[in-house]
Amino acid sequence: MPALPDSVGPQVGLSADELERLCAEFQLEELTRYLGLTGGIVECAWWGSALGDIALSTRTPPGGENVLQEAALFHLGFQLFDVVVDTVPAHKRELASALRPELLKTRLLHPVEPLNRLHSEDRAVALIVRLFDAALSSAGQRLCGDETHATYAGHLLERMYASELQISPDLFAAKRLPVVFLGVLAIHPSNVQATALFAHLSLFLSLWDDWADLSEDMLQGAPNAFLSSTNGSRTRRTLEYAARSVTRVAAGRAAHGDIVTKLREPLSAALALGVEFGPESHAKIVAICRHLIRNES
Repeated sequence: MPALPDSVGPQVGLSADELERLCAEFQLEELTRYLGLTGGIVECAWWGSALGDIALSTRTPPGGENVLQEAALFHLGFQLFDVVVDTVPAHKRELASALRPELLKTRLLHPVEPLNRLHSEDRAVALIVRLFDAALSSAGQRLCGDETHATYAGHLLERMYASELQISPDLFAAKRLPVVFLGVLAIHPSNVQATALFAHLSLFLSLWDDWADLSEDMLQGAPNAFLSSTNGSRTRRTLEYAARSVTRVAAGRAAHGDIVTKLREPLSAALALGVEFGPESHAKIVAICRHLIRNES
């Protein structure tokens, strides 16, 4: 089990017992073995549930039964999709086919129709696809009757898929929109303030991830906000990365100020909005930030 942030604030996300049950129900240990992962899969599920919990805290009344599990499953599913695309080419084509945007949106908009169930004949792929299927069918049943909400969520799914597979020129959408989607599970798109909160959180978390992966992305030419301000072609990114990498290495500690500023701005904005939603929202945002820092130390 991951070290959950119970000791640094309020209970956020699924509890350790709930994560254990989720792990057993969705055969996460078997999935870990199939993909050759060394760990972090339950932690990833917890992060999704924690962000779903923050989204729920912006609602009055909170409501949204099942949001935490939906968020946990979707976040884990998308992160595993990313792992397969980047490192497990043997399963990439089958997974991409099983999770085509039209199938995802149909499952979300018509969740009770058995023929719309997401599936795959490949065992490893099927375990990942099941995470998406469970999350989207549950969310779709909750959002039934609110076509605007469900349609907007479906549009996000389409953009994430295209970005992850580099079909779209917006390569940063795959980094930021999954968190936005977790917010949309509980937040109606007409709620401007809560939507802004998750826009800031998604930017902060994607920047934190880019900072952690800076050296690796520098070598691989992968999208990284600290190395390239544009999407562009891989050749264009490589040229920009080369220039920025030399600058960062030469500048040393002086270059860290830019990183700190970029991280601080969206986090400060998210915390300010959290205060407006009340002490519970603010405390939960603080708790996940402390958890993030503790795990990096």
